[in-house]
Amino acid sequence: MGRPDHKRKQRDADTKELIETISKYLQREGSAASPVPATADVYPAASCRNKLAWAMSQTRDMKYAEFVINNELGLCGPDWSCADAVPDILYDDQMLTVRWCDKKTGELGKKELKGVRQK
Repeated sequence: MGRPDHKRKQRDADTKELIETISKYLQREGSAASPVPATADVYPAASCRNKLAWAMSQTRDMKYAEFVINNELGLCGPDWSCADAVPDILYDDQMLTVRWCDKKTGELGKKELKGVRQK
């Protein structure tokens, strides 16, 4: 059974608004994230890691989270990646750890992204 059309449309509108809000924040002057042209069609705000970081920064109750990704190469990048964006989004008392199964070693890869945003 499918989702009612009006709920899907609302969800899509909410997602678009969230991505635009995060993008504006990351593109602001003084951002620690990599500079992105204002005309860019896609910005890391669409990444689920950045959405989680945004939710953490808005509630402020969550100080730590772990996120497992399905990318054997680890975090994407180097430009416009969540490795740049997440620390800029999170406050300095928050951290997001990203884990993945490393293609080369078969071991669990890990990157800790500590927030730099001041309270």
